[in-house]
Parts: sequence; C-alpha cells; structure tokens
Amino acid sequence: MKSYQNIKDESEEFSDRLELLEDRAISWGFRKYKLDKVFIREQGPFMDRFQNFPEGYQEFMATSWLFTRIITDPALLQKFARSAREELFPPQNALLKTWKKSIPFWSIFIIENRLEKDVFRIRDVIKEKSYLCCSGSLEQNHLEILKHSQPVITTLIPLNSEEEGHVASYGMLRFYKGFKAKDLVRLYRFMEGQLGTGSSFSSFVLRHYARFFQIDNYMETPVVMHREHRMERIFSEIHLPGFDPSLLTVPMDTKEDQPFIRLRLKDRSLPLSGEILYNRESEDIFLSSFSRTGYEELRVALSSYPIPEEPDFHLPISLYLALEKDMELDLPDDPWKDVFGEEEADKETSPELESINILMGEAVTAQNRGESFDLYTRGKELGLLSENIDALKKVFDNLPKP
Repeated sequence: MKSYQNIKDESEEFSDRLELLEDRAISWGFRKYKLDKVFIREQGPFMDRFQNFPEGYQEFMATSWLFTRIITDPALLQKFARSAREELFPPQNALLKTWKKSIPFWSIFIIENRLEKDVFRIRDVIKEKSYLCCSGSLEQNHLEILKHSQPVITTLIPLNSEEEGHVASYGMLRFYKGFKAKDLVRLYRFMEGQLGTGSSFSSFVLRHYARFFQIDNYMETPVVMHREHRMERIFSEIHLPGFDPSLLTVPMDTKEDQPFIRLRLKDRSLPLSGEILYNRESEDIFLSSFSRTGYEELRVALSSYPIPEEPDFHLPISLYLALEKDMELDLPDDPWKDVFGEEEADKETSPELESINILMGEAVTAQNRGESFDLYTRGKELGLLSENIDALKKVFDNLPKP
C-alpha cells in the first residue's frame, strides 16, 4: 500500500513557513500598493453585510484577500519575491520560486477520494484537473462532504513535491451543504457575464470577493425540495420569429394581455410545470420553471422549436435569492416578472408554495411588530417539511431587520 508520508511532511513544512511569508507579503502590499485601501474601496460596501457573522470573520476574510491578491497575480508575486528575497529565509524563497512556475489559485473543488488519513485526491471543477491535498480540515468534514457531494471553495497552493499536483489549502475551506459544484460554477459564469471579471476564477473572486461570498449566508442551508423535486430557478429566453401558440399539440391554459401571452400546461402544478411567456411584438419567448422536470416538460411542449437543452440560467432557489437580495444583480426574469402581475401568479401556486408564502408573511409581520414568532412550529402547522422550514429560516435570518 502506497504511503503518503512525504505529502504530509511537506504540508506540515508549508504550514510552518506560512506565517512569516503571509506577514511579509501583506506588509509589502500595504507599503507598495496600499492594498488595505484598495480592499476597503472595492469590497467595503458588501463587507458590511458580514457583521452578523462570528467574531473575527471579517478580519479573516480581509487577510485572505490581501495575501491571495499578491500570490495569485504573477506580476505582483514576481515583484514581491524580488523585493523580499533578502528578508526571507531559504524555505520561504523556495516556495516563491515554486509559485512562479505554478501560480496559486482560487478553486471550486470536490473530493474524489480519501487516500489515507488527512490525504485526499481532489478535483478542481473549473480547471478539470485533479490534485493531491493534505488537510486536517478536510479530514474532519470529509464524510459529510462526500455524503452530499458538497463543493469546497478555497485557495490552493502548489508545493514543490515529488508528487505532481500536490497542493496545500490556504485560508478558510468553505463547504456548502445545499449546493452542487455545478451550481457554483453556473453562479460564477452568470456573475462573470454580468460584472466582467478578467481571465480566471481567481481574478473574478478577488475583484468581486465580498459580493460573491454573500453565498456564505447559505452555507448551512439545505436543499429546498418540492415533493421529490429540487426547487430551482430555471430560465431561457429565445428569439422565436413565427411562433404560433395555437399550433401547439400539448393542451395549454392560456392568458393574454397584449402583446403578451402566457402558456401553462393543463392540470399541472405550477412549481413543477413552469410557464411560457411570449411577446408578440419582439417575438421573444421566455421559459420559466422551478424544477428541471418542469423545464423538460416545457421543452417537450415546444418540441417543434429549437429550445436549448441547457437553459440560460439554472440555479438553486437559495442562490437565486442571493443574487437578487444579497448581491443586488439583475436577473433574467426581471423584465418579465410583472407581465401578468404578482396577484394572478399567487392565485395559481401550489399548496406548498402558498404555505411558504403564508409562513414568510407572518414571520416578517411579527418581526416588524417586535413580536416573537416560532417559525418552525408554525411551519409544521402549515404542513411544510422540516428541511424546507430550516431553509426558510436561514433565508429569513438573513433578511434586513427593521
């Protein structure tokens, strides 16, 4: 059986050398580039939203940004290595030499397998490349991570090892209970398209650090389910000249408000089946669903038209809320939300969603009045599943307080 003791030894040596290197790099960044002021200017507005996190969370985030801002940027890393050569010891200089060849990077990864205690093979889902990583934190959490296929976000740092692809993690390892790795990649791609980022996930994270990590509000949020279906927000918008709703062979409920027409599958629950909106003037069609099943049913109904297999937007409902409420970004459904009004949509929601609406409405009312409210007990009275109540409580706890 193969031993990974050399991997463990090298990781321990890295940990011993890190403190001095981190201290020198951050001090250099302050002096040369005023990175502390850059951080406040770029990240300050969204950093304020972490005030309710555990003590030290904001400071930890700031330190992580400052250090990785230097070591993941080839130009800054080169300048720091040249400037600090005389004040660092040979082991630290050896690390910097390694990083010039293999630059550290921010990563979304999954655990492929546990090789032995503390040693894992992980796979970066953006680079689509596997690495060896020795981590006590992964050891403590690997059973839960593997059970739920949880993605992890952290900085990965290449080490000068005989084992190709040996990396150490730096900073916080963020585990997301209710998300899949593909959810976080989709979130990144969507935000990248909205905000403009640079050439890599690392440059994206460092540019939009505090905004992106608003998702930390949802670390412990479980998957929100409707019956056996994962609740998501799925949208596609297509320019479809010549679309004629009357030619569809699948029975549809229709509603018109010129120039718009809304189509829903007959005798289907709205959260599962979704809806089609069509603008006769622009000839644009918009597909919206709360589940992948619903999106596929809409594609079947429109099978004679070129509807994409993969939707334009596909995220868990909690990440949709994070984009809308926490990150303040425009969403694909914004132009279509009020076409038929919220009141009409509410009348046709499922009993489960009606219960969710009632529960959240009562909770917000009690909060505004300064009254106590047992969200869990009331949720059970309304017939909601425990995991859905837990998810709603997480959302409610993160709403702005009066």
